[in-house]
Amino acid sequence: MQNNYRNLFNFNMNSIINNIIDFGRSIGLRIHTQSIIFTDSFLPHILIQRGEIYVNPELVSVSNLLHECGHLALIPSKYKNVFSGNLYSGFANYLSQPTEIDSIQYYLMQAADDSGATAWAWAAGTFLNIPEVEIIENSSYDHSGEYIRNELRSGWHSGISGLNYANYTSKGNLKLLQTVTDKKVFPEMDFWTADEVLSHHGVDSMASSG
Repeated sequence: MQNNYRNLFNFNMNSIINNIIDFGRSIGLRIHTQSIIFTDSFLPHILIQRGEIYVNPELVSVSNLLHECGHLALIPSKYKNVFSGNLYSGFANYLSQPTEIDSIQYYLMQAADDSGATAWAWAAGTFLNIPEVEIIENSSYDHSGEYIRNELRSGWHSGISGLNYANYTSKGNLKLLQTVTDKKVFPEMDFWTADEVLSHHGVDSMASSG
């Protein structure tokens, strides 16, 4: 009986992972599945190389896959190829370039930070009907996962503000906003990717910021 429960759990996890991969690909993320052990990855069983995701779907956790998809979804295509590993060098490369602070691309890149990826992961996980404790595990963020989940539920997580400023979603009281705007309210999203936001603003995702 115990083995049956374990097999059922693994089957459910595999289905969730496959749903995340399918969703990521449907919004334009380049996700490659490989049944190998990644020895030089920042997070276990998932590797970012030049803006593309390589993942072992049998071993990767739901929370790590959602989080890394969040980073890549929130980065405009123009900059993706400089993002590898822990992504820090990619952000440093972006910040070293002349950037117009009030440009939409600037706000998009600000929203692509760790807190933004966390909020995106929560929105995507909610959209895909994934259990909350899998979207953000209790052990995540130095064992503050439950606290982070409470922030996201209440709308007070800092990443939500970043998504709001970058036009992905609205932040605030759902009932109040529904009376004054047709924009979706977090965790619902108007747009899932930076390229969608840029297109909405009439900006080529491969064009220079401005």
